[in-house]
Amino acid sequence: MNLPYNSSERTQNAERRTQNAERRTQNARRTQNAERRTQNAERRTQNALSFCSNLKAYSGYFKDTQKLLASASGGAATAISEGFLNKFSDGVIIGAAYSQDCRSIEFACVEKIQDLQKLKGSKYAATDKKIFIDGQYQPVFKFAGDILKLNKHVLFFGLGCDIAALNAYLEHNKINTEKLFTADLICYGATLKEVHTSYINELEAKFNSHVVNFTVRFKKHGWTPFFIRAEFQDGQIFTTDFYKSDYGYAFAYFAQQKCFSCNARGNNHQANITIADYWGLNQNMPGWNSNGVSILLTRSQKGEELVNLINRDDFILSDADPEFAVEHNGAYFSIREKIKGYDLFIDALKNQGLHKAVIKHKIYTLPKRAIMFVLRLPKRILRKLLKIFGLYDFVKAILHYK
Repeated sequence: MNLPYNSSERTQNAERRTQNAERRTQNARRTQNAERRTQNAERRTQNALSFCSNLKAYSGYFKDTQKLLASASGGAATAISEGFLNKFSDGVIIGAAYSQDCRSIEFACVEKIQDLQKLKGSKYAATDKKIFIDGQYQPVFKFAGDILKLNKHVLFFGLGCDIAALNAYLEHNKINTEKLFTADLICYGATLKEVHTSYINELEAKFNSHVVNFTVRFKKHGWTPFFIRAEFQDGQIFTTDFYKSDYGYAFAYFAQQKCFSCNARGNNHQANITIADYWGLNQNMPGWNSNGVSILLTRSQKGEELVNLINRDDFILSDADPEFAVEHNGAYFSIREKIKGYDLFIDALKNQGLHKAVIKHKIYTLPKRAIMFVLRLPKRILRKLLKIFGLYDFVKAILHYK
């Protein structure tokens, strides 16, 4: 005769069934996630194959450790620039640089190797399309055209969209481009210029001194992770992990509006050569250097000429697989997507500054339950915390919106 279960046994069995159901659900999710990862990897491989038919690839880095550490990745842009100025006595190099007060990013021109320092390093915010020449600003594309009209050799560094805009300007004005060489940098999508300006302003307010030197790719521990490094007029130095900073948060999530419909990707790259970090390379592979490695992708004879300008006595250069390079550098062909809360962040950035904009967006993306938990804190503590950042009314508005 079967004895009936008591209530505790029934409860235990119910709990077991619930746990088993949860395990099955978790396993199903893991399977789905694994399938998605496999599908994404296959798509990346297919995309890489479709964009590599006209590419040749090289990788490399400076032999000199100090020159390598001063470069964002392996130093390929500097190595090419040095070769360009050594070969062409009339050579002019144009690229992005921080303004004198470090509050913005604009273009600058260099005609001497010793001045290349001003162009070194990655810039992660939008660049003003202007250049300061002879005491005044002028449009950078017009300036490049004027130099070409003087029959000088020009090497122009920019993002994919910059090179496309330059080519369009020169074609429209029927300017001879025989002596023009172009190099673009693989672009994830530059964040807004207000992000950079606000970050510098907030640093200067915090340290009570002007920033005189700034980089977002300081190699504190080698190639990665990225570090911000700011030098101040009074000698103070500030460093922080880039992606743990407000600047890094903004760069990771908030590109310019136009970046969401970028056409200068994949087979639409117009530069003679594309330069980037050699992502995907690891310490078990040939050509690795823990302090950084560049990947160079050429798509024209001029691109090959630029590679051939590199001094092999100073720079280790090797052939690379273009498919592998493109597959592991998805920004070569992919476009960023606009995320939830984009407009809210932009509004806060322009009206309250970067730090409060980041806080507001982080709160906005919290689950409603988390916000409710915070709001249930003792009023005295809650008001004190939220009023510090002027967020009390904002949090209530989010709850109403959700």
